[in-house]
Amino acid sequence: MKKLLVLLILPAVIIAACGAPDKGEDKAENKTVNESSNKSPEQAQSTLKIDPKPQRDSKVLARVNGVPIYEDELKGRPLQHLITEEVIYQKGLGLGLDEKYAEKVRDYNKQLIVHDLKMEVLENLPPTKEVSDEDIKTYYDNNPERYTFVRMHEVGFVDKKLGDEILAKVKSGEDLTEIVNAYVESGANVVGRDLGFNREMVKKFDTVELGSVTDIITKPDGSYGVIKIVEIKPIPIRQTERAIRQLLEAKRKSYANDNYANQIIEENGVEVEIIDN
Repeated sequence: MKKLLVLLILPAVIIAACGAPDKGEDKAENKTVNESSNKSPEQAQSTLKIDPKPQRDSKVLARVNGVPIYEDELKGRPLQHLITEEVIYQKGLGLGLDEKYAEKVRDYNKQLIVHDLKMEVLENLPPTKEVSDEDIKTYYDNNPERYTFVRMHEVGFVDKKLGDEILAKVKSGEDLTEIVNAYVESGANVVGRDLGFNREMVKKFDTVELGSVTDIITKPDGSYGVIKIVEIKPIPIRQTERAIRQLLEAKRKSYANDNYANQIIEENGVEVEIIDN
């Protein structure tokens, strides 16, 4: 009986010895966990930053470092999703990422606040008549440059030395096609282009009149050009009526907001400094 007991005990001892982990390995595997679990709450939060929430009338479902997660924040999402986001958010704040976005946050807050007050100003505007057809016609007649198609032709060239000569020929009224053909026949790199009704290029002219010519223009690709207005065509008022109506209504709203800002300046002694650069 004693022999049998010894035999039974021996395999158990062998199995226990083989299955027991090495104490050194056990310490190594659990080092991070033990270190984390031994930290005080202050140490555990040392890399996190808490952004307190204002109290709200909703059931608290969880707290992350004391920050509540409210039921009305779920909006169909799992609670764990919000917990995960709050933990990562606190980590990001601890890394100082809020400073990275501080300017954008300020700009966004500014837009929201200004929008609210502007809407309040417009809601309190006294009733006025709608923009009339007469108002539209008056604005159309007083701003012909805005409602005119200006068609332009260009003589383009690569050799800057040809500039003064080409400019003189264009200003004298010579046919642009003939000017270009003459230079091409002599082997010069000169081209003629129909720029169409290009409103952006109108800014290159001192005066917008039929036959007006620009000075020599240096283009982005390093070549040069001289441009001439070959056609001026007014845009029919029926095509611009809607746009003018919207523009005049926008001006009315802008005027109201400017008046409100001036009122704030007067009542609060606001100092406005315009820097002339």
